[in-house]
Amino acid sequence: MQETKGSLYHLLVVSIFSGFAALTYEVLWLRKLGDIVGASAYAMHIVLTAFFLGMALGGAWSTRWPREESPIRYRLWLEGSLGLYGLLSPALFSLLGWVYTSFVPTGEATLWSLTLRSLLGLSILIIPTMLMGATLPVLVQLVDRHYPSTTDTTGHLYLWNTLGAAIGAATAGLLLPRYLGIHGGIYLAGTFNLLIALYIGWVFRDDPLRYPHQHTPLHSNTTSPATHIPSTSIPLTQLISALTLIALAGFCAISYEILWTRGLMSLLGNTIYSFSALLSTYLLGLALGGGLYTRLRGFLSFGALQWLIGLSGLTSIWLLSRLPQWQQQWLQQAQTETLVLSMELALIASVFLLPCVLMGMSFPAMLAHLDTLSQEDDTTKDNDTVHATARKQIGWVVFANTLGSVLAPWLMGMWWLPALHLRNALVLAASLNMLVGIFALTQSKQWDVRWFVVAGFGALLLLGVPSDLRHWKYRADDTKLVHYKEGIAASIAVVEDKHKRRRLKLNNRFSMGGQVGRFGELRQGHIPVLLHPNARKVLALGVATGHTLSAIASHQTLKIDAIELIPGILSLLPAFEKTNEAVYKQKNVRLLAEDARHYVASTKKRYDLIIADLFHTYKAGVGGLYTREHFEKAKKILRPGGIYFQWLPLYQLTPQALRVVIKTFSQVFPHVHGWFVYLNTHTPVLGLMGTTAPYTVRWLALQHRYKQRGMSARLRRVALQSPIHLLSMYALDQKTLSTLAKDSPLNTNNFPYLELNLPLARWKKEWKDLGRK
Repeated sequence: MQETKGSLYHLLVVSIFSGFAALTYEVLWLRKLGDIVGASAYAMHIVLTAFFLGMALGGAWSTRWPREESPIRYRLWLEGSLGLYGLLSPALFSLLGWVYTSFVPTGEATLWSLTLRSLLGLSILIIPTMLMGATLPVLVQLVDRHYPSTTDTTGHLYLWNTLGAAIGAATAGLLLPRYLGIHGGIYLAGTFNLLIALYIGWVFRDDPLRYPHQHTPLHSNTTSPATHIPSTSIPLTQLISALTLIALAGFCAISYEILWTRGLMSLLGNTIYSFSALLSTYLLGLALGGGLYTRLRGFLSFGALQWLIGLSGLTSIWLLSRLPQWQQQWLQQAQTETLVLSMELALIASVFLLPCVLMGMSFPAMLAHLDTLSQEDDTTKDNDTVHATARKQIGWVVFANTLGSVLAPWLMGMWWLPALHLRNALVLAASLNMLVGIFALTQSKQWDVRWFVVAGFGALLLLGVPSDLRHWKYRADDTKLVHYKEGIAASIAVVEDKHKRRRLKLNNRFSMGGQVGRFGELRQGHIPVLLHPNARKVLALGVATGHTLSAIASHQTLKIDAIELIPGILSLLPAFEKTNEAVYKQKNVRLLAEDARHYVASTKKRYDLIIADLFHTYKAGVGGLYTREHFEKAKKILRPGGIYFQWLPLYQLTPQALRVVIKTFSQVFPHVHGWFVYLNTHTPVLGLMGTTAPYTVRWLALQHRYKQRGMSARLRRVALQSPIHLLSMYALDQKTLSTLAKDSPLNTNNFPYLELNLPLARWKKEWKDLGRK
């Protein structure tokens, strides 16, 4: 008995550290792939699809292994292979980056480009994710001989494995990039896998199941040369229908994650801390559910759990409609960053925790559901049955459940959410969950009068859910909703204040410009163009309301490519037609819905001038536009004498963050100058102008720009009526910038300083005085 308990504890230790390594890989690999394929919605869905598909294939692959072979040897091989792949993966990602930028076309997403992106994402993720997908079935077979019930085994393993995954997700999101860097975190996970393999080899070095053909089984009086592995038989038609229900359950689970994340992004800060909190809470709920199932399995079947998850999905609609009011009340009392972070965690937990606990209980319940359909081998002689060991059953469950998860990003994220909007998409997912519950209860013959009562309650709840989840009134001056679009990547709104001035908002919280700030936005377009002596080809990174782009396009000799990450923003440009001069119709402008980093890295075009708009510096993924790697790639697509002009929102930067950006920019461009957009202490904006050769103002070329047809009146409207007014905006020379940024760290893909530090500074309210210092 002591030997049995000791072996079980060793395997649970393996389970938790394996989960930690797996989610560390997932978080950091997704970030590495984001650096390559970009942060567009298409790219991220491709990455998620590749990850889930590999996990599904791994589960199916594990069912094909000979059942007489040693699960210990398989586990050793899986962990060792995954560790070696992890250690090699940074080099493989570098190779993938070269292949991607060389062969994937830039521009609008087409079937060909999406196919190429999918294949490249699969090429680097398919092997390690298959290894991950096979680990749980093998671990179940290992522990199954110590527990009398396979479902109890699965519940315990799922608890510890998912708890390790939650810790790994939090650590990889918050700590590893700060102290070890992205590559260092990946190397740590790879080392963990190798240590797990060594640990298994040492602890089970004398275990009879390590060499099953040479030893008798544990606790057996027989002398059979092979270990007996019990199996059951399941009717084929019932197996197919059960796995279909399990796949639909997986589809619903990931659909909820997508939908709840969208709903909460209108309330949270959209930082790496927000995403880490979301993922960790999701996984923590799954872990708690796996542990609770071993105690409640007699009360809740797979069908009952699916029905309850559907009810919780409907309840989440009511919660999401109330959370903005609660948030405003809590924010009035939150005076420190700890309280703000605690508030965000409370918001996430209120929506995620209970349904995720039910989802965690569902995974071992899926295996129990198969048990209700199965019989022992020696009592079933029907040819239309499938024989299955515990490992094969768990492999089927992993395959079906994860295969359903593969479809969710595409069907729900790319199609149903934009078409139906958030509220109706949640109703659809909840209704599908309830149908899965009904069919599962019917299949297992566990339907009774109690569930008719619950069904009636669910119908009443469906009738009572709020009819609108469009969050757009974040500020007191948002008085009228003009347009609202639930896009693939974000919810987008055009709102008016009481003076009928329009503003573009992303996920409710982020202002992307508007008529109030049009004066500065126009100057952001004119100043870089005026400073270039002979620009012909211009690349504009960021479109938003189109005001800055309209100023650039007013210089009619220019040919402009304008890049916008969020496709839905381009479709709302007509909402600002009166102030952006219908720039989307102008012949010298080409609009592209694309990730700016991907376009800069892969385009074959060369430009005289690149103008990078104001980017929200603290948002997850946006810090990549201020990294050394991005600036280096932008430098390569500049023509001789070209200028890269980066506008910086000083009101969103701490003094140290500003020094980091200047140091990073100066590392790439040997000649840097600073320009103010205009003198403003409320929302100050500084422009960094980088060139590869010494820059001097060419007076004759500047005067020529001013004399172009219609330009004098335009420039007068933005207080740039003469070259003297333009040159008065000069702020910092090369020497001053170098002194200011001395000894500052760099912002790189491996050590993303801005994304890690600016959210904390925002919560500490360290931004507000920078413009006055």
